[in-house]
Amino acid sequence: MLTELTVRRPKVGDIRAVSGLNTEAEQEPAMMARITGLVPEDLDEFDMVDYKALQDFFSRSSAVTNRVSR
Repeated sequence: MLTELTVRRPKVGDIRAVSGLNTEAEQEPAMMARITGLVPEDLDEFDMVDYKALQDFFSRSSAVTNRVSR
């Protein structure tokens, strides 16, 4: 049983690595696997609450915020 998961922020290379996959259903688990060090088959065993938390982390860490300094 996995009780803790280390997740890193995605890198440009991660995006490039999964961009060749055909569908979002293939790309997302591949990306999640890359940023966690797991394999996509491991993610298949996540319950949806835990997977949603991982999706939320990915969304927050890859969001670009535009700020204007004055």
